[in-house]
Amino acid sequence: MNHFEFHKIQEIYDLIEKNIEELNLVRNRIKRSINDLRNSEFSAKTKELESLLHDNDIKLMTLILLEEKVKGIIRLK
Repeated sequence: MNHFEFHKIQEIYDLIEKNIEELNLVRNRIKRSINDLRNSEFSAKTKELESLLHDNDIKLMTLILLEEKVKGIIRLK
């Protein structure tokens, strides 16, 4: 792997980390909203937010797996 390839992989890794941080922030906001809605018993909105949380968690897990693969590539250099 040459320097250019390594630099591009490092950029991808940094982008993945940034997206993971953002998804974690979104996850926390959704969870707070779900808790607020549970207290006020808006069940339809709660179900919608729980679905969003599930989708967000899938994206988060996918990015974490991708991050691990990129870490492995960087270590091989």
